[in-house]
Amino acid sequence: MKELQTIKKRYVEIDSMKGFAIFFVILGHAIILFPINLHENDYCRWLFDFVSAVHVPLFFIVSGFCFSFKNGFKDFLKKKFFRIVLPYLIFNIFDIIPRVLLPSVVNHSKSLSESIIAIFLTGGGYWFLYTLFFVFLIYVPLFLMQRKNKVVQIIIECILFVGAIVLSYYQLPTNVFLLNELFYYLFFFNTGWLIKTYRNNIMDFRFKSNFLGVLVPLLLLAAWIAIITVKIIIGYSILPRVLTTLLAIVAVFFFTRFNWFNRIFMRFGAYSLQLYLFNGFLLVASRVIICKLTTNPALIISFNMLIDFFLSYLFIKYLWSKVKFFRLISGM
Repeated sequence: MKELQTIKKRYVEIDSMKGFAIFFVILGHAIILFPINLHENDYCRWLFDFVSAVHVPLFFIVSGFCFSFKNGFKDFLKKKFFRIVLPYLIFNIFDIIPRVLLPSVVNHSKSLSESIIAIFLTGGGYWFLYTLFFVFLIYVPLFLMQRKNKVVQIIIECILFVGAIVLSYYQLPTNVFLLNELFYYLFFFNTGWLIKTYRNNIMDFRFKSNFLGVLVPLLLLAAWIAIITVKIIIGYSILPRVLTTLLAIVAVFFFTRFNWFNRIFMRFGAYSLQLYLFNGFLLVASRVIICKLTTNPALIISFNMLIDFFLSYLFIKYLWSKVKFFRLISGM
């Protein structure tokens, strides 16, 4: 397979990583806390820690890779409004309804005033989009500072890396505007942009030898599994969170050299945002239904994934995406 081959100007590997990341995000959500707390089960807790080590940071890596600033700040802001802010506001408004009117079926019920305040100060029900938008805004001056200067690139990446390590252990005294998430994920966003900047050299780093091409990702996966397992056993991580995440991301990166990996996940990448937007609403329904039928963790997680990921994907691709208005409000 050609390195970073494109289909209609889309990077196959990028779509695959987006698809993989959203699969892991929804899998993490499927390990529910309410009305049954599956995190009290050691196996479920291990699975949650395993998937959460990589899913959101991988999205910021991909977002940084796709970052573009060509036609001035006004055009840039307009694109981000329709891609991020508009779906963020609309789906957060929808999210208020069950939290206010159906408190018995949601994990965190809120009053109308609390919900509105949360939308503007702490991300509401869609903290990822909230953080991503502010990361984009902050990154514009960082991009302009380093785009033609390798020394500045190294300095900025090192500063952000140290900041991410510190935030792996210590949180800022206030998280208004999600400052902890903002500065932590800014490191991954910048890393994604650097990967795009030096993509030819980085892509060549994936071993072309069939033996090494299989052995390296398997060893990385084994290390990822071992770190999470030790964390569950001893109660804390043996590495800073950011280092565990980087190891997991590199493992996923190596897996994108396999055609089977790309064939499975790239189809979901194009609809990753919409899958994320619908997930919360579908999860409310799926967990209420399945928890009335069983308390088996495997069945609960499997049913949630069936409804919240696979059926949601089919609905979005074959119905939702066919209507222009629906495409507009969901960032398509």
